[in-house]
Amino acid sequence: MVSCSPSSARCGRSPVPPTALRAVWDVGEVRAGHRVLVNGAAGGVGTYAVQIAAALGADVTGVCLEPAG
Repeated sequence: MVSCSPSSARCGRSPVPPTALRAVWDVGEVRAGHRVLVNGAAGGVGTYAVQIAAALGADVTGVCLEPAG
């Protein structure tokens, strides 16, 4: 799930989702059953890359600098 907050944010104008889609689909050629490691999974592009790869049916592992929480 992707959402925007606060109400002043403009979700439709961000270059992040197309960048993540290009990285996962075009460059990485990720398809169902592939294993994907996303470096920087907590960042803007990384978050979308994890969601896109998972939606494509890949087995996704995300790596972050700090533990969540």
